[in-house]
Amino acid sequence: MPSHEGPPQPSSAFRAPPPAPVRPQKQAFTSHSLSWVSFPVGFLPAQSPQLLELCSPPSTHSCASAHRLVSEVEELHMSLDALREKLQEAEQALRNLEDTRLSMEKDIAIKTNSLFIDRQKCMAHRARYPSILQLAGYQ
Repeated sequence: MPSHEGPPQPSSAFRAPPPAPVRPQKQAFTSHSLSWVSFPVGFLPAQSPQLLELCSPPSTHSCASAHRLVSEVEELHMSLDALREKLQEAEQALRNLEDTRLSMEKDIAIKTNSLFIDRQKCMAHRARYPSILQLAGYQ
């Protein structure tokens, strides 16, 4: 007979499963039904005809509202396209600026090297020659 010391330990088969992750929700106001409806983040309610049918009673008002929603979706798509185009332009401008910065850094390195050569190597030879004023006879 096995001896048990202390309380029995729960086995892994009896552990409760971890809670399911909760998707963030955002509130959207539907003007045709005058109620608040929760939609998952990233969900565009205007693109779901089934949801529109659930949220609104059949009437001419809902038809006009659906037409307005379709036009809003088209405007959103046009805005997204314009924003993507602006993003591409901004990324191209950034690449151009980085290229300009690199070329300027190369120019600075070349000029720094030229100054080093002038000061360290040429200055000693130049110091042996008389100045222009001495050559002209003013000193």
